[in-house]
Amino acid sequence: MNFKKNLIIVISILIICLSLVSCGTTNNNTNKDNSSNSTNDAMSKSVIYSINVKQLVEHPDLVSEALKNANVIPSDGVIFASLIEFTDKQTAFDLLVDISKKEKFPIDFSGSSANGDAFIKSIKGIENKSAGDLSGWMYFVNGEMPTIGAAKYELKGGDTIEWKFVTDYNNP
Repeated sequence: MNFKKNLIIVISILIICLSLVSCGTTNNNTNKDNSSNSTNDAMSKSVIYSINVKQLVEHPDLVSEALKNANVIPSDGVIFASLIEFTDKQTAFDLLVDISKKEKFPIDFSGSSANGDAFIKSIKGIENKSAGDLSGWMYFVNGEMPTIGAAKYELKGGDTIEWKFVTDYNNP
């Protein structure tokens, strides 16, 4: 499935959820509907999560023959994109580990989530520095690069988490 279809699906889900939340809201406090509370709970425990290698698709000259032959770079650059639920105290890194297990693609990292020092070395066999010395995996929260590592960033409902393989750390 290509990125545009995934994006349309995610946006549609968000619109439906937001519509349900607004329909369940009433000014009449004597008529409370428990279903609106469950919708609010579901939205408060969901994030938009994506993993992409779009810069490698845009710059095929930087992709090694070995990586091309490994057939791990999707044509649209999207490895994963979905609205996904998370648990209390779960971090951006923890959810990456869960997604990789569920979607059956490997990740390699050093450090640990428990210590908050996990560092991504590769996702789906695409390693840091595989497109030059300044290339590798970075993560973003709501379009911004956080000041803390993914193993320390506790997810918040409505966050957009994006892992990007960048070809230049200085120009993500």
